[in-house]
Amino acid sequence: TRNKKQAVEMSENISKRGGLPVELAFIANTRIHSAKRLYLQYGFSIVGENLNIKNNKYFVLDNEVTKLVPYERSLDVSRLRTSYFTLMAGVEKKFPSKIRIGAGGYFGSLINAKQRIKYGEGDKDYDVWLKHDIKANPLTYGLSAHIGYGVIALYAKYSLAPLFKNSPDNTYPFVIGLKFW
Repeated sequence: TRNKKQAVEMSENISKRGGLPVELAFIANTRIHSAKRLYLQYGFSIVGENLNIKNNKYFVLDNEVTKLVPYERSLDVSRLRTSYFTLMAGVEKKFPSKIRIGAGGYFGSLINAKQRIKYGEGDKDYDVWLKHDIKANPLTYGLSAHIGYGVIALYAKYSLAPLFKNSPDNTYPFVIGLKFW
């Protein structure tokens, strides 16, 4: 079908390496059960995520649908950057061995979405930020989990909301990273 073809095209044009996501958070803990070492975690964060786009393409809005199209010049960089303010809550179990395991969810609102394109023309280099509306989803929500030791943990976040409001491919952001307390 047409939507399946567009979804395959989108995944072929987004770098698997992506950009480095950054999240700055304030998280508080409240003990739920002392003997079981269970804690309620809650807080807020500012999240910045990057999508590196391949094959000389960038995002445009065409008839209220977000899609990738070729750029008229050869691009050195094509990247989409989104920023969200999120609220989070979850449960964490701390073990006497300093191992910690947690899971929870988050809900957030879009702060900014913009694209960066870089290209050279003759002996000049251009670095352009496009701030046009590409219908990035104004809300995000999803699930998160972490496992760690001491002050460091491996975490994963999966968005249950698609990246774009009106895109047939329904790209759902997934992030794996390190968390420090």
